[in-house]
Amino acid sequence: MSWKLGAVKMENPSQRQYRIYSTHLPPHPLMNPTSNPIMNFPNTNHPHNSILDEVENPVVGSVKVAALGNRFDLSRFQPSHSPLPSFTPPPNFGLNASTISTSSSAGQNQQIVSGCNCGASTAIVIQGQTPCPTSSFTPTPLHTITEQVPVSSDRCNTIPVMEEIKDFSKLNKSDLSELFGHHQLLGPGQLNLLRSVQRKQQIYPQRYREDYLRHSSILLLSNGWTSATRYSMCSVPNSVNRSGLCRLHKYCPYCSFLERQAALCRYVPAFELGTWHFLTGSFTGDLTMTSNNSYYELANYWDAYKSGLQELVKDGLVRGVFWTEELAVNSIAPVHTLPHIHATIEADELSETTIEQLSEHVTDHLKASLGLDCIPPNIHIKPLNTQRKLLSHIGYQIKPIKIVKAYDLAWSQSLHNDRAGAVKLNSDATDLVLGYSEATKMRAKINHCGNLSPKTKSFIGTKAADLKQAQAIVTEVMRDGVDKVELEQVSSIEDTAMSL
Repeated sequence: MSWKLGAVKMENPSQRQYRIYSTHLPPHPLMNPTSNPIMNFPNTNHPHNSILDEVENPVVGSVKVAALGNRFDLSRFQPSHSPLPSFTPPPNFGLNASTISTSSSAGQNQQIVSGCNCGASTAIVIQGQTPCPTSSFTPTPLHTITEQVPVSSDRCNTIPVMEEIKDFSKLNKSDLSELFGHHQLLGPGQLNLLRSVQRKQQIYPQRYREDYLRHSSILLLSNGWTSATRYSMCSVPNSVNRSGLCRLHKYCPYCSFLERQAALCRYVPAFELGTWHFLTGSFTGDLTMTSNNSYYELANYWDAYKSGLQELVKDGLVRGVFWTEELAVNSIAPVHTLPHIHATIEADELSETTIEQLSEHVTDHLKASLGLDCIPPNIHIKPLNTQRKLLSHIGYQIKPIKIVKAYDLAWSQSLHNDRAGAVKLNSDATDLVLGYSEATKMRAKINHCGNLSPKTKSFIGTKAADLKQAQAIVTEVMRDGVDKVELEQVSSIEDTAMSL
């Protein structure tokens, strides 16, 4: 039979009253419900009178308790005439510094419960007991241990566990198995972001390939990155964003792929209408990012080439330019970066005089904005004399920033002295993500001018209305394969291989 305890609201707030009720009221060892149905517990003297945030329904034996507002001593409703007998350990119960033996003299297994206690007490050992037949309380059976369990030799005699990382800043941000293995160190928001991109890759394996998860986890765990939610929800349509695209092609591989396809459809079909060249505008050396303000200098290096290319179009030395602003991450901890540009140029020729003029313009711009403390320009050109080469190099221009390679290299050097180097590595990686995001917040990664700009009347590329038809031409060219883009004498720029 099930007993229930109900709370009765009284006019006197200093009293908390509980009623025992049932359809049948049998005798109870602590109270007689028929003669005394109301039991008063003064609120001021009750030992458990703290306010509950939620309604609890603990079960004690066969008595169901509904606590509405105050805790009360559940032991009052326990049968007091059938206590469990005291425990007496067997004479040959083995306990040494290395193991707990569970074998008794009778050859029967004993039930063991051990827990960590910071005091000097040893492991708690409870021998299996038979409940009193007069009580309706049935204890939950414990699992029987039939093998020897190793314990530590310290004063607690507790079962040791594998040493875990207790600091979030020491986790490998590119290793999802390690991150989920230490999920207690991550916040609920961080876990939701990681699960979102993980699930997204499972749903769209063709959109998000290779190192997407490792790349994404570094970005998403950079505390303070304002685009984290937007990035993680790419390919998830909603009432505000019908397409579901995050449009963060600086970071997102799928949105970068869509931008790349649009550029290919815009320029590849126009191959016969112009003379094409590929230019890489880089610098000798790289930049050491010593503080967050160092990332604002990146804009000066990109602007130097931007103004130089626009000047060439203005002077009539080239007819059109399509270029992208890139950032190569050469190392992390410390952070070394190399800003540069890739440009597809339509011109009759790119003579040495034209390249020298561009180099001088870039140098003058840097000295005017940064002074003498700047790295010199380094320019390389190559002709694009086939439609396949044009497709390969335009496709290479548009790609998201790559951090994983530099992070992995730095991580292999940080696993010393209890991962002490991992703290600085993760801090520098976060500064890199936040600094690059801040420096490019108001900048367009993809740019064009002259007859390669869709906004000009002299535009020779595919019009917006004809892009779908141009896709068939691009597909036909891609059937013959894509060339591997080799950047000659530019060893410090990220990856030279292109993949579509």
